[in-house]
Order: sequence, then structure tokens, then C-alpha cells
Amino acid sequence: MNRWGVSIALPASFAFFVAIAPSLAQEVTDAASEQPQTTEPSGSVHGASAKRTAAGPPEPGSSQSDSEQKPKGTDLRFRIQSSLGEPVSGATVRLIHQTQTYRELVEHKLLHRTKTDEGGYFRLPPGKQVANARSEDNGFSATWVTVPAHNGRPKRTWLLGTSSGAYSPYMEFIYAMATNPGALKNLHEGLGVPKSLPTTYTLPDCKTTIRLVNRDGSPAAGVSVTPIRVVWLSKGDAMRPIFVPPQLREALRQRANGDGKVTFTTIARMEFTELEFESPQHGIQRTFTNANSIGRALEKDLMLFPTGTVVGTIEATNAADRAFLKGRKLLFKSQVQNSGLRYPKGMTIPLHGYAEVTAGQQGQFEIPAMLNGRLTLYDRLEKNAATRISFPSRLIVEPGQTAIVEGHVISTVLVRGVLRKRDTGEPVASAAISIRHGRQSGLSRELIAYAQTDENGRFESRVFPGMVGYSSLTVIRGYVPVYQWEQPQVATTRIPSLPYGQRATVPADVDEFTLPPLEVVPSFTLTGKLIDADRRPVPNSGVYAFPVAGRTNCDFAQTNGKGEFTMKRIPSTHPPRFFKAGPQHKTKLATIITQEPLVLQVGVE
Repeated sequence: MNRWGVSIALPASFAFFVAIAPSLAQEVTDAASEQPQTTEPSGSVHGASAKRTAAGPPEPGSSQSDSEQKPKGTDLRFRIQSSLGEPVSGATVRLIHQTQTYRELVEHKLLHRTKTDEGGYFRLPPGKQVANARSEDNGFSATWVTVPAHNGRPKRTWLLGTSSGAYSPYMEFIYAMATNPGALKNLHEGLGVPKSLPTTYTLPDCKTTIRLVNRDGSPAAGVSVTPIRVVWLSKGDAMRPIFVPPQLREALRQRANGDGKVTFTTIARMEFTELEFESPQHGIQRTFTNANSIGRALEKDLMLFPTGTVVGTIEATNAADRAFLKGRKLLFKSQVQNSGLRYPKGMTIPLHGYAEVTAGQQGQFEIPAMLNGRLTLYDRLEKNAATRISFPSRLIVEPGQTAIVEGHVISTVLVRGVLRKRDTGEPVASAAISIRHGRQSGLSRELIAYAQTDENGRFESRVFPGMVGYSSLTVIRGYVPVYQWEQPQVATTRIPSLPYGQRATVPADVDEFTLPPLEVVPSFTLTGKLIDADRRPVPNSGVYAFPVAGRTNCDFAQTNGKGEFTMKRIPSTHPPRFFKAGPQHKTKLATIITQEPLVLQVGVE
């Protein structure tokens, strides 16, 4: 064993999926000139549970990397050592902030980068910088350590800790320092963090082997395997799913041997929750390992599914659309469907396939190998993009078959509307309006446009053609909307689902379109009493009022100790005709005993 006999422990758990496929995402150059606040693309990395030990000997010398600034006052000092207790020098330490903006998009921002010195020591910045990044969004920060290749051993990477959802001495310490320096003493005592810095992280030795097979049970030799998402375990069994940053995945990527076996020399337990497989025959496939308990070896073989070919074209009708399409990279995803294929019990199978292609001059593209299943296009454009690409909602890739798909470029339409009071015609000014659109246009995700009414109650926004749903986000005192009970009722299980709000269909062959008026009506207060079959008051029960059977309720109230309730937002044009009472999702129809005063009874068969 050499002086850097280090290894890592990884977790497994539930999973969401995705980020841009690692081989598809743009790699970020990891140069010495890399500075804090550099934006890095999406990804994930393997989680290593590092053992916290007492502080090591005094830091020898003052060796620092070129990219590390001289530490000041509250900078924190740590030490990394091998399983033999020897210092790990020359390791690159990155503090990376992760934000997941959409289900399929994960962004990373480099907050700090440095290297360990000859004694294995490194410093990280004060807590304020990380605390500010943490408060800006719903993301979190993680510390990654990459050990360079040495004495025949490849470059490897470990995850040390995260800033939220889990225990980490470093992140808890700097967050406490940034928010309440006086809490440091209690923090040490409550979490068991050593009062003296630095903290030493020991990287253990370990090994985990998995096996890949094809649909017919033969070994899937030559397939590259990359951990995409892992679960970081902490004190108290807290878990945090983490995507591996693309520039760190190379150190984790392994290739299956002739028997289809892959060995991870830095993974002690199955702590990763998502793996990616790639080969010319299989394309890019991903699977979750959440069916396996954290801390236990992966008992099931991983079976790769058959693929099909996709040949497609995208229609662009004008010069602007053709310019938008030229050289554009398209990211497709397929999801395994029940296509009649049977697979052995006790086998883990891939759930998604990925492929990135570049559209040709005539909008043509081809995917040689795509996992069989339902095919969709990932929309990676900004919400306010004026042009997008639309495909039919039902595209299926069959095993061994060629799927012919046709899409087209679509542009936004300027829609205008007005919010007003129905009884007086008075406009409602300064109200926030949301407009949901896109799914009925063949886009892969629903978009939301926001607008505000002017002094005349008018608003406008750009949306994509197809069905849209628009509503007021502002509560208007004494008034309520009524579109929920006036527009035609349709099946809510339709795919793609209908947008929320007052619905309208925006035509595709126009530049501008006027939406039907969005109206609110006066509301009134309704009081009543709820009794049981023995005519005794029913306390602390929910009561729901419905103007139309089978539609959403118009108001809700909770009974007091005497069974009395008050509803303050009953629409004057749609008074309730039905009532239900009881716990949410377990309500039962309440019988109207009297209207004046209103008395409802439950428990009567």
C-alpha cells in the first residue's frame, strides 16, 4: 500500500433523476487560474463519508497553491490523511455550490479552489461567503477533494460534506460563524465538533464490484460506468442526493471487463443512487440503485435494455427559425415503457436513455442507439425564449426498430387580456397574473409567464400557441374568481395535462391574440353548524362547499368546539349546492337539514 492508500465510502437511496448527461455536458477547464464564483455546469459526484478525527500536529510551513489566497482571521484549516494516517499532499479541494433549477437541469458554481500542502493541510474561506450563496436559492454547497494519480493509482475524488440537510463540521461551523458567532461554543458541544481546528479527514480503503448483463443474460463487456448521483450520509442518518460535477466524473468512471464486471476502488458501500452506462451498442442508459439498502452490497445484476434508432427532422418555415435551428444541440431522453419485453426477476434495469445530437442544415438528425421507450426532447432554453422546438407528445422507440420523428420550430404569440369586476365592469389594477403555457404546444415542460395589470386592468405577455391557463395571483378583497365552475369540464387524466386557470386556446398562425376577460364576482360570508346523526355538534371538523358537483370546492372552514363554522369567500353567482365534511381526502357528503340557519348533518346513511 502506498502513502496515498485512500478510498471512499458511497451511499444509495431514493432518487430523482437527472442533470445533463455527463458525456453531454460541457466540461469545465480545471486550470490553476480558476477563480471563485466561476460557474460550472451540471453533474454529480460520489459521496465519501469521511471519518472525523482529532486535530493533527501543527501545520508545517506555509506552502500554498498559486490559486489559494493567503488565509485571513476566520479562514478554516483542515487536514486530509490516508488510512495509514499519512498526510495527503497536492490534493485539489473545491467548494462547489449546487442548484437544481429544473428536474433535468443542475447548475454548479465554484466558490473556492485550493490544494493541500505537504502536511495535507488546506484552508477554506469564512462562512459568510457560503452562507450568502446558500440563502440565494434552494441549493447547497459541498466540498470535494481530488487526489492526483500517484504510484500507478488513478486520480480519485471524495465528497466531504454539504451545507444543508446533513451534519458536516465544516459547513455547520462556517454557517454558525456567519449568522451568530456567539453560538460557536454551543455548536461544538451539541455536534461534537473538536473545539481546536483543524479537523482531520481520513480517507479509507475499500472496493465494490457490480456486474452488467445484456437482455439475453450475456456479459455487457466494454461498457463504461459512471456514478451520476449519490447520497451523502451524515450523523443522524440524514441523507442528501448529490449530482457529480462533470469535471469530477472522470476519476470515478470505470469500464466493464470481459465478464461484465466493474470494480470501484474508491467505493466501500453502494452509496450512489444513479449510474450511467455508455457504449456504441447501448447508447447512454441510466438506472437507479435505490432498490438496494444503503450500506449493503448490490446483490442484483444490472441489465442493459435493447435500443432502437431515431431518425428525425425539424421543420423551420422562415429564415429566423432556420437561423435558430442551425447547429443547435438537442438533448433527448427516453423512458422505459411496458413494451412486452420480459426481464428476469431480481434484476435492476435502466429507466432512462439519453442522447445529444446536433441538427443539420435542413433540421435533420439521427440517434444510432436509443433506449426503447417514450421519447421526449429536453427543453434547455430560458423561460423567456421567444422560439422553441416542438415534438408530438407520443413518440415511442421500439427495440431494433427505426423511429421516424418530425418536429417544428414554434414562436411565441403576444397575448393581451383584462382583469375586471363582473358586477360593475371596474378594472382591477396592480394585480399579478400568471399564464401557464407550452405543454399543449408539444414542449417538454410547462412554462409560466408573469404579468401585472395596469390602471385599466390590462396585461400582456408572450406565450406559445396552444392551450393556456391564466389566473390572478392577487387576492381581491370582497371578490373571487369563478372560472373553475363556468368553463367546460374535461378529463384531468389527459396527457399532457391541462393548464391551471381560465383556459383559452392561442392559435399558431397569428402574431397577437386577445384572451377572454378574466372576471371576479362579489363574495359573501356563510355561517353554519355541523351535527352528527344524534344531532350533537361535530367539533374540529373540516367543511367544504361545492357550487357544482364533481368540481373543486369554493371555500373551506373548520368547525369550532360547538360545531360552528364560517366561510368568507363564497361566490355570489355560484352559491354552494353540496357540502362535504371530515378529514381531507376522507370527507363524506353532508346533508343540508335547514338553509336558514344553515345546518349540516353527517353520519346519516
